[in-house]
Amino acid sequence: MKKTRILFCLLSAAALAAVWQHRVMPPREPPDLTATCQNQTATLWRGTYGWQWMDYFGSGQGVTSDSPHPLDVLEELPALAAEAGDRISVSSPAAPDSLTAERFSRVGPDSEALTPQPDGVLLLPEEGRDSVYVIHARWNDTFTGSGNAVYAFYVP
Repeated sequence: MKKTRILFCLLSAAALAAVWQHRVMPPREPPDLTATCQNQTATLWRGTYGWQWMDYFGSGQGVTSDSPHPLDVLEELPALAAEAGDRISVSSPAAPDSLTAERFSRVGPDSEALTPQPDGVLLLPEEGRDSVYVIHARWNDTFTGSGNAVYAFYVP
C-alpha cells in the first residue's frame, strides 16, 4: 500500500511538471506590427509602450518603456514607398483591439489625425509623402497580455 502511494505521488508530480513545462508564458512586450503597401512589407519601429500580463501564479506583471519621438529617430524608421491614395495595411499576429494614427510632415511641427479603416487599412492622404506615420495600438486581453504601444514608419 505504501509503495502504491509513493508511486502515485511520483506519477502525479511528473504529470504536473510536464503540464507546467508546456504552459505558454504570455509575451512580455507588445507584438510587432507590420505595414504592407503594394509589394512592400516592413516591420514597424516600436516606440513607447506599456504592457501587462499574468504570470504562472496569476499575479499581474507589467513593464513600461519610453522612447524618443519618431521624428527624432527618422533614420531608424522603416521606409515605405507610397503615393497619394495608396492603401497601407497594418497587421499583427495578435490583432489590436483599437488603432489610431497620425501623420507628421517633416516640414512642419503639426500633425494630422488619420482614421484607419476597421480592417487596419490607412489611405495615404494627398500630401502624405515626406511624412512620418505614427500608429497607436491597444490590446485588451488579460490572459495573453494587454496594453498600448506606439509604432512608426516613414513615407519618403
